Amino acid sequence: TSVVSDAVVVDGITVGDVQAAGWKNTRHARTLTVLFRARLAFKDMTTKKQALILCIKTDEVSTSLEKTLRQEVKSLFEATAAEAKESVSFGDLFDLSVAAVQSK
Repeated sequence: TSVVSDAVVVDGITVGDVQAAGWKNTRHARTLTVLFRARLAFKDMTTKKQALILCIKTDEVSTSLEKTLRQEVKSLFEATAAEAKESVSFGDLFDLSVAAVQSK
């Protein structure tokens, strides 16, 4: 379903996850890798972009935190695309948003 949905929301990301040097080894990165592999495998099914919404547990997402997360996600996508021998850009398939969320 993640391949044909209009949006994918990844929740549970913490500031520590983003700031950690090993972000690519987090459960969130593994989830995104699986999502990217599926999207690349079925990229010809649809030409519409998917909204990819990353939710960080914090009061506010700083500019530097958002920039770091965006770079990490795009780097992960590029590695996944290279692995699949696909020459498509992240921006061709996804509209990335980063949001601050809190449990109430």
